[in-house]
Amino acid sequence: MLRLRADLIRQVHTPLPGYCCLPQGYVLNVTTDDQPCDHCDNRKLRRQRTVKRYPVGILLGQPVLRHQIKKCPVCKTEFRYEKINALVARHSNYAYDIIVEVGLQRFQRHRQNNEIQKDIQNSYGLVVPESSINDLANCFLDYLAAVHYANAAVIRQLFSDNGGYVAHFDGTCEVGTDVLFTAIDEISGIVVLTCRMPTENVNDITQFFEKCKKLYDDPLATMRDLSKNIALARDEVFADVADLICQYHFLENVGKALFKETHQQLTSRLRKLKIRPGLKSLRNGLVRRSKNVPPIPEKEFNAILNNPDKTQQFDHVMLLKYLTYVIFRWLDDYCCELKGEYFPFDQPSLVFYNRCVKVYDLLTELLAAASLIGREKQTLSSIVRVLEPVRKDENLVDIAQDLEKQVNIFEELRDILRFKRADGKPILRQRPPGSTIKDASQIEQRLNEFRQQLQTRTTAKDAVIVKSSKIIIDYLTKYSDKLVGHLITLSA
Repeated sequence: MLRLRADLIRQVHTPLPGYCCLPQGYVLNVTTDDQPCDHCDNRKLRRQRTVKRYPVGILLGQPVLRHQIKKCPVCKTEFRYEKINALVARHSNYAYDIIVEVGLQRFQRHRQNNEIQKDIQNSYGLVVPESSINDLANCFLDYLAAVHYANAAVIRQLFSDNGGYVAHFDGTCEVGTDVLFTAIDEISGIVVLTCRMPTENVNDITQFFEKCKKLYDDPLATMRDLSKNIALARDEVFADVADLICQYHFLENVGKALFKETHQQLTSRLRKLKIRPGLKSLRNGLVRRSKNVPPIPEKEFNAILNNPDKTQQFDHVMLLKYLTYVIFRWLDDYCCELKGEYFPFDQPSLVFYNRCVKVYDLLTELLAAASLIGREKQTLSSIVRVLEPVRKDENLVDIAQDLEKQVNIFEELRDILRFKRADGKPILRQRPPGSTIKDASQIEQRLNEFRQQLQTRTTAKDAVIVKSSKIIIDYLTKYSDKLVGHLITLSA
């Protein structure tokens, strides 16, 4: 009956009807079959005791489980009903199926404790305390890992059928937590191995690689970042395996080496000049003064942006009001130019600086050409005064110009490695376009040509161009043979 119930539940994709839910607290008696004792063939097993449990499961419901344990009177061997362990783990009151349900909702559907609790109650009529959800989610991970390692031979055979596996190694962590170090097969997408370690130290990484090798043999190739500790451990365990460098991590390291210091200088200089606090103070003053003035409706504002000719129907004062509103909103919205790719692929301080320059030039030209009077002129002049350092502070201007040069060289390298899309959409943290042998050879050729161009730039008069060119040349010299051009022949 339970097997039939399980089949029916799997076919239902909506909350179970009331008549499908088992009554809470129903009694479920389980006992061993009348079988002879395995040790002495005594057929007269006696009832020893009854153990009560209160399991919770999608298949079982919430019964009172009465487990009758028998005992051989001759050899004193106890006989339990072991089949119940296939549904509920020993010393646990939660069935495997509800642990799986909690795990899928937490890690696949990204739901919170109270959301999982309500969904289980609405779908299956089961009550699980919210405080137990985290424990069940952790149990799910433990059981999943146990099943994974128990089937290592099956996974290894799958890799063999695919011609081998390519192991991607990397670690990630949040501040104040252990490193979660992981190996993923590029071909199948299977997480090969994972573990926690205090830091990415050579000893722990070496042990991780040795375990990976023991379970799944040598990979066809390894893919890693530029970490020295990973490189040392890899060379010790996988010395004869092709060593590849992740192009994303390569670009990240190059970008940080190129302009991390310059970007920090730009950020610090903007803070010292207090440009953002000055703009915020002006905006707050405008809000206070305009409390009695009807606000600009969002719908009307968007209509003006889509149809600039509509501005002709407004008077001079209203146009200036719109202009001021647009200025503050546009400067605040500088993050919309970022693609969520993080530093060094995004440079937020440089984007904000460039917007400030555009606004300053626009308002300077407007104030010089138009005959403005009254409070409107005073407001626009105040904005110009706050933004004036973006053009008049020599230190700030020099830092921004240096950063622009460094970013431009970085973008050239990024384009060669195809980490830049023509439509401007982000490509990082997504699967890049598929590569063919021809694509790989073209990238290798373009990298060599780019290195030759950089060699000619090392004699330029601009110190920033010279330094940036040398940095990229050093990185390409050290890692170019691990970036592209590798062909791996699979056995038939």
